Amino acid sequence: MTRGDFESFCTTYDHPYLIASRVNDNYIVQVPRWFESNVDVVGIFGNADPLDQNQWLRVQLSSFNLQRNINRTWISSKSECLGVASELNYLIQWTFVGPTDNPQAQILR
Repeated sequence: MTRGDFESFCTTYDHPYLIASRVNDNYIVQVPRWFESNVDVVGIFGNADPLDQNQWLRVQLSSFNLQRNINRTWISSKSECLGVASELNYLIQWTFVGPTDNPQAQILR
């Protein structure tokens, strides 16, 4: 991406590198297309049966810095774009279950 492409990415609302992402019932924000994923579940155990919905947990968007991502601002002197999502983090809580001599990792949420 050239500097001009990056500036366009930052200043154009409907840029092709951006997709609309619903945060909650009230807000839809533009996030980089490379954050797009059709994965919305994670297996509780490593060998989760794809046909058994009880063995899967839904991935939820639990926190989002909405104020940082509503408006993007281009700072020309620094070639910097403020307000665009630049990282994606998952918080996974897990524990070991089963016998102590053969524990299995289980995702809790």
